[in-house]
Amino acid sequence: MILYKAITIIGVAIEREDFYKTGKERGCKHPKAASKYCAKCGKPMWEEVEQYMFDDFSPDASETFRGFDVASERESKYIYLGWVQEVTIYMESMSAKVPDIDKLETDLRNALTSINLWPDNFGIYTILKDS
Repeated sequence: MILYKAITIIGVAIEREDFYKTGKERGCKHPKAASKYCAKCGKPMWEEVEQYMFDDFSPDASETFRGFDVASERESKYIYLGWVQEVTIYMESMSAKVPDIDKLETDLRNALTSINLWPDNFGIYTILKDS
């Protein structure tokens, strides 16, 4: 029997790529040199790598970000922030206290605007997944 789960989010959808920045890291462990490539092994002296902008956050492992719930599927283009409620479809009943939506939107807008992540798409989102 396949078990389905529905995740409901009241909040925002932010493109996953907005959480990344491009950085540089050493291409090898040999001593640094002024050239573009290492004289000993031939690897580039520096390689560009994508890394999360926030050291305390990984969308696939974190349950919260700046005090808001996170919903994220590894293959999804979006990371959802706000109020998240997960429900197993075969549950007999479910009740959840929905937050004050105006306050949630204001709090999300304030938190995300200060770090240039406010996407201006506040709404209700649902993710259906099987397990």
